[in-house]
Amino acid sequence: MNRCEIEETVREQIQELTGSDEAFGLDERLKEDLGLDSLSLVTVIVGIEDSLGIRFDDADLAPERILTPSDLAELIEKYYEDKSLG
Repeated sequence: MNRCEIEETVREQIQELTGSDEAFGLDERLKEDLGLDSLSLVTVIVGIEDSLGIRFDDADLAPERILTPSDLAELIEKYYEDKSLG
């Protein structure tokens, strides 16, 4: 899976949750700009895990590490890189 596909997955999960088709930048803040609370973020993360068949380690899901859609995309990339190496 390439970076563009990962970013599209992140966008789709956020848009599905918010019910909005409005475009947003990957550097927008999940909480402040996109209006996601902690429960919404968990819902997005579970949706990503389910759609991509991956499971994130709890240590990687600290709120201070996931502030933007780009942070989510980077985390997914890390898991795909680890998966391909393992």
